[in-house]
Amino acid sequence: MKPHKSKPRHTKKALEMTGEVILQQLDNVGYHLLKMGITDKVNRHNCIAFLMTEDQRIKGEIERLQFKVDCQKAKIRQTKRTVSSILDHLTEVTPSPLEKPIKGIRSRIGI
Repeated sequence: MKPHKSKPRHTKKALEMTGEVILQQLDNVGYHLLKMGITDKVNRHNCIAFLMTEDQRIKGEIERLQFKVDCQKAKIRQTKRTVSSILDHLTEVTPSPLEKPIKGIRSRIGI
């Protein structure tokens, strides 16, 4: 497998130029809205600030969800340990003919 190469220079340059055109047009829209007395809030700076704020909000949401997943995994691990302990105790006190169903339960739940 070939190592991943960075984008060619001309592609990066084209993206930068496209981004600049978009920002200029955003500023133009903002200028015309201001001129018409509608709003003075549409410009590249407010747009970038909004995007950065949303980026941070999304990162925080991802961290929150990851924390919830980790908590649920910890609960599942604890439950498995508890069930395993119960099955160990049952295996010790159960007569031989009944050990096979207990081992079947253990294999089905992956303990």
